[in-house]
Amino acid sequence: MNKTTSKKQYGFSRPELNYIIGVVGTMVFIIAGKGFSYLFQLYLTYSVGTAIAGIFTLWFTSLHIASFLSKWGLDMLAVQLIPKYKADLDQQLAMVRALVKSAAISTLIFLGAWLLSYEWVAKSVLQNPDLKTPFAIILLIIIPMNTIFLVAGFLRGFGHVFSCSSIQYFSLPFTSFISLYVANKLLGFTNPLTPIIAFSFGIGISSLAAIWIGWNKGIYRSSSSQLSQKLFSSGTPFALSNLAFFLISWMDTLFIGYYLNNESVGVFNLILRVAMIISLPVMGINSVIGPRISDSYFSKQYGQLIKNIKYTIFTGAGTALPILGGILLFQGKILSIFGPEFSEAAAPFIILASAHFIYAASGSAGLSLQMIERAKDFQYILGSAVLLKVFLAIFLIPKFGLIGTTIGILITTVYWQSITWFILTRRLKKFKIKFW
Repeated sequence: MNKTTSKKQYGFSRPELNYIIGVVGTMVFIIAGKGFSYLFQLYLTYSVGTAIAGIFTLWFTSLHIASFLSKWGLDMLAVQLIPKYKADLDQQLAMVRALVKSAAISTLIFLGAWLLSYEWVAKSVLQNPDLKTPFAIILLIIIPMNTIFLVAGFLRGFGHVFSCSSIQYFSLPFTSFISLYVANKLLGFTNPLTPIIAFSFGIGISSLAAIWIGWNKGIYRSSSSQLSQKLFSSGTPFALSNLAFFLISWMDTLFIGYYLNNESVGVFNLILRVAMIISLPVMGINSVIGPRISDSYFSKQYGQLIKNIKYTIFTGAGTALPILGGILLFQGKILSIFGPEFSEAAAPFIILASAHFIYAASGSAGLSLQMIERAKDFQYILGSAVLLKVFLAIFLIPKFGLIGTTIGILITTVYWQSITWFILTRRLKKFKIKFW
């Protein structure tokens, strides 16, 4: 259980083969999960139109922001710290227990704050009274939502990447789509809350599956060790980085909803999800490579550390390039699948695809910073990128609509990826490590 990065983890002696097997296996779950996620959005859009789909997207975005705030980066902290104690299973299990306790405290604190503020956020901040009831639903599902990600972080830290991927990437979109289909057949979409309730039901089922898988893997076993590390302070850079990254990826939805309309939110959400196919391999890469980078760093195997980071560049660029080529060649046919109203979204779609190619081809520099105890660097980089994106959104979206939105995304992506690689190479030089 504590062999998080064993060279024979998947039955091969060469680490390169283990890496490839891990990435490919993880990608199966990710692609399947994203497929059901797209089916969910397509089925919803075709059934009720872009307006209600836009409300769902605003709720979905807010739910994830709430999750990032309430679990406070403790799931990512598990990925860094569990491999650190790979030689002592008792310490690893003690880390799991401490993280669960800390996550419970942070989630309860958030629930109290959200109970007092969700109505104000819906009516005053987003100026959308339709979100009042959906935001109230977040109070009921934030605990199972956090359970999914926290258990996935534990499994990832212990090296159970396939189990982690099945929970984090596949289970939720699959159960949500099935729930949406059944709800539509039984109840219809006469109630705009139907897709939100269906997705919430998927969260509940997936959280139970996560608990069951974690139990079978033995990550809840008792431990006699005590940890003195302050997890809240250690988790803060991860929490803020994760929140900032999510805002960079999804806050355009909130700005479009504020400056434009729910229909524009629905259109943008669909073309964004298609463009994100380019960067899907990076999700698989990060799931596998995070514990490996942490392991090689803490064991001072710096040669392997550099190899691990380089793997992410070659794999990310090599998988993203053919996908980008396919999108550029067939973008018209792809958009026609969603309906005639998407024909005017060709230019924003191409710009989004370019941004995601840059992200994918840049590898896992940000994750590498987090795994070598430089999470604060990544926090500051992404924090500045959020500020840049807010400025660009305020300036570009009211004047240029969806094209302005995607131009802001492209500029922000180039900015934070360039700065991240610059800082990473500087940090590695301090360890007297040559990257090239």
